[in-house]
Amino acid sequence: MGRGIGATWGGPMGRGADSVIMGRMRRYPMGREGYFLENIPNLTEKQKAALEELRVKNQSEVKIFREETASKMKNMREIYNEKMMELLTPEQKKWVESIDSKLPKR
Repeated sequence: MGRGIGATWGGPMGRGADSVIMGRMRRYPMGREGYFLENIPNLTEKQKAALEELRVKNQSEVKIFREETASKMKNMREIYNEKMMELLTPEQKKWVESIDSKLPKR
């Protein structure tokens, strides 16, 4: 059994692996963006224009999705950290805060 496409991007949890594992979307590790589409034989100018429009629209939607997801994840981390701190003793909180101050900030 082969390693699969996901392994190309850094192992089973590498970039793009979720799509491959879940079988939702086929990804082509072809290098620069658009290489795959540029090499479909006999595309008409109309097809090329439609594919470019589709690519730009998709790119915009993905960017918005990533921004929304990042914001939600940040909020989830903050809520988790608050709830975690509520469960700790004062000594444990002091330890966590001392370690946290030494970590690089995101």
